[in-house]
Amino acid sequence: MLSIIGMVGVVGTFCNILTISTFLYLYFFPVRIKTIFGQEFGMTKDPVFLLVLHLSFCDLLYCVSGLPTYWDVYYHGYYPHSHAMCQYSAFFRNTIAYADFHTIALISAFFAWRRKRGQQSNSRYGAKPVLGMIVCVWVYSFCITCIPLLGLCGQLGFDPKHGKCKVITCDSCSEGSYFTGPPGGIVLAFSIGIPSIVVLISYSIVYNSLTKVTADVETSNLRKSVLILVICYFSFILPILVLE
Repeated sequence: MLSIIGMVGVVGTFCNILTISTFLYLYFFPVRIKTIFGQEFGMTKDPVFLLVLHLSFCDLLYCVSGLPTYWDVYYHGYYPHSHAMCQYSAFFRNTIAYADFHTIALISAFFAWRRKRGQQSNSRYGAKPVLGMIVCVWVYSFCITCIPLLGLCGQLGFDPKHGKCKVITCDSCSEGSYFTGPPGGIVLAFSIGIPSIVVLISYSIVYNSLTKVTADVETSNLRKSVLILVICYFSFILPILVLE
């Protein structure tokens, strides 16, 4: 398990740094690229471009700050740091993960909006509205993670059963809690459940719009791509929801 976590961390860090560097180069040096390579990349004006860049940034943060917490536990056989360290490491890791999921939901929503309006791109949206959405994603993710941190629904702490710092039941704060039920499930309903519903609805709209188009090889490939995206998304997400 140590080698797997280490490999995922190293490969994820390298690939995301490469992706971010490439995307930033495309975004900030279009004239130089056109001069040297004779090509233009219109995708840099698409809001999805900035969202994918943000998604890669979230993944990089998770590889750098999230995965080491798992590595610590598997290496020592227990969590070697203080309870406060456990809480705040889980806080930052979960905030990054929630921002990641909501960014995926935004990307799928943009695709659905594009297909619904019959547009080839959303280039009419400037960078400022997209940056505003990204800020809202972080604020919302931060607020969700604050719920267990403040003891409003469970608490953040070490779970020996799963071997990680996460949302656990808080008996001492149950009287003042605003929510009843399994705290992990309630938090995940807002942090992962809502984005999953958005992804499902958005790609259903995309797939439905493709069924109304005259069938050809490109359309058929797009349908398959949509189905693969949805299957892969829920194949990775559902185990998290079940385990938590």
